[in-house]
Amino acid sequence: METVRVSAKGQVVIPKRVREQAGLYEGTLCAVEIRPEGVLLRPTRPASGWRRWEGVLAGTPALRDHLDDHRREVAGDRDRP
Repeated sequence: METVRVSAKGQVVIPKRVREQAGLYEGTLCAVEIRPEGVLLRPTRPASGWRRWEGVLAGTPALRDHLDDHRREVAGDRDRP
């Protein structure tokens, strides 16, 4: 179990490993509930597109290949009129 500190503004930093496993990415809308065992934070809907697979595929050849292909496509688009 990891621990975090609550800031003066009530903010916490969720550790990267936990964010990836939970599918929490920048801009993810979350519901917050008080439960008898503590506070529950959960995404209200899954992340869209490839983001939902990022934590699963992180560091795998499949993700690296996909990102390399994407970068080549974007670079090629810059050369078009």
